[in-house]
Amino acid sequence: MSRTTTMTVRLSGALSDFVAANVSDDGPHGNISGYIRDLIRPDKDRAEQDRFDWLRAKLVPTPVVFCILIAILTSMSFPARAQEARPDAQPVPGVYGPIDPAASPPPEIESRHRSFGGQVDAVKWEMAGVIAFYTLINSPKLTENPRSPHFQKEGWFGTSTANMGVDKVTHAYSAYIISELLHARLRKKTGGAPGTPLTAAALGLTATLYSELWDSIEQTSGWSWEDVTFDALGAGFSMLRNSVPGLDKKLDFRLMIIPNSDIFTRTGKRHYAQQRHFLALKLSGFRRFEDGPLRFVELHGGYYASDFTNEDRANGVRPKRHIFFGVGLNLRELLFKNSSTRAGRAAGEVLDYVQPPYTAVHVPVTD
Repeated sequence: MSRTTTMTVRLSGALSDFVAANVSDDGPHGNISGYIRDLIRPDKDRAEQDRFDWLRAKLVPTPVVFCILIAILTSMSFPARAQEARPDAQPVPGVYGPIDPAASPPPEIESRHRSFGGQVDAVKWEMAGVIAFYTLINSPKLTENPRSPHFQKEGWFGTSTANMGVDKVTHAYSAYIISELLHARLRKKTGGAPGTPLTAAALGLTATLYSELWDSIEQTSGWSWEDVTFDALGAGFSMLRNSVPGLDKKLDFRLMIIPNSDIFTRTGKRHYAQQRHFLALKLSGFRRFEDGPLRFVELHGGYYASDFTNEDRANGVRPKRHIFFGVGLNLRELLFKNSSTRAGRAAGEVLDYVQPPYTAVHVPVTD
């Protein structure tokens, strides 16, 4: 049974006159109790919303989470059934279609994993985990006054857009990371069967489209074709990187988080303002540099934005978009190239996707 609370409120002067004007048969409130309830109810709703926002902030999947998953899963020695059946199985690069018979996997491996459906089946639990994770962090939207699914045009990189396009690059990065995670598992489970880069990219894109469906019921958001475009670009880059022999040794798509006064902001514009996404060209992947000191050097090119928070705009600060180039340290090559420990291999995997702050020099060429 709910508890009844009796309140005594003393008002005088202008406040008393204001309440009297609003509490009458002709006013918006029939009695003082109704007026007080109408004041408290929005405050209660705001408090509940704050609790949901706090929970979602704790659960929001940063790309770093997926990077750590990739590192753990690829550094562990999970025996796939195919590998147990034929321990001499060798990874086979390629895409769907004819392949070099001399390099093909044993028949029992290829017959099980040569098709798209067979490869999806191989990572069904990994995919279920990704979908469950997105469901967990998006489910609070069902309690936030959802509306029917709808579209919203968000724009691209214009100064009038909410996040200056950083959110779009984040979409690409998230799809890329999920595709990489699934490809790592497929490669391990199928012995490198042909077509795994395409399968992983298709599943990575599917996961991000599922997340976009949740956005479509938000009051302040919607299904964005701009987001979908960058989801497809991120998954497509993963497919390219894992299809072209040796490209994964030469080119990475990375994220660097620049600490702010809070060290790390989980959500909102200040969260996006911390992010620098870039492509890293690793000189260690080229035969000419693989044994020299330049193997520790990378060339970077990417994008970030600044001065676009609500406070900045209210103060008349001009939002800025930055395309940048620079050089950085190849920390995996420097610290974990030949690591013999699981922790070292995991750290090396993470560094293919995340660049620690202050380990690169970036010079913006636009402002």
